[in-house]
Parts: sequence; structure tokens; C-alpha cells
Amino acid sequence: MPHHSITRQGKPVPNYVRHPGSIWIDDNRSTLPNNEWVASNGSKLVAHASSIDELLGALHSKNVNVDEVAIAYITTDAV
Repeated sequence: MPHHSITRQGKPVPNYVRHPGSIWIDDNRSTLPNNEWVASNGSKLVAHASSIDELLGALHSKNVNVDEVAIAYITTDAV
């Protein structure tokens, strides 16, 4: 099976700044719970859950607005 490199197909959006939570998630991905939804505000893991509904509920119970965090699904499974 030939190896194909990943290439960017689109162009970066001018003046786009990534959410600090997204950067934190990328930097800490290997330590985050596998097969879970996670939310970060840029300085820490704010919440995690097995479903997006549970994650949103956890954020709500902590009085965290979704626009204050980045959300990602963490998995080591092949996609």
C-alpha cells in the first residue's frame, strides 16, 4: 500500500486565530481520556464525557458557556 502525505487543500483564513482551548487540546491529546468528548478553556481540561450531550450538561452544571471552550472528540481508533 503506497504511503501518501497529507497536504493542505484549502488556504488559511486571513487573521484567523485558533481558540486557546483547541491549542491546549492538541498539546495534551495524549493525556486526555480516550473515546471521550473533552472541553478546554486554554489552560485546563474543563469537562469530559462519553457523549456530547453529557459534555454539554457538564459544562452547563459548571456554568461554563460553550463559547468559552474548545470541544473535541478524542480517540485513538482508526477513522
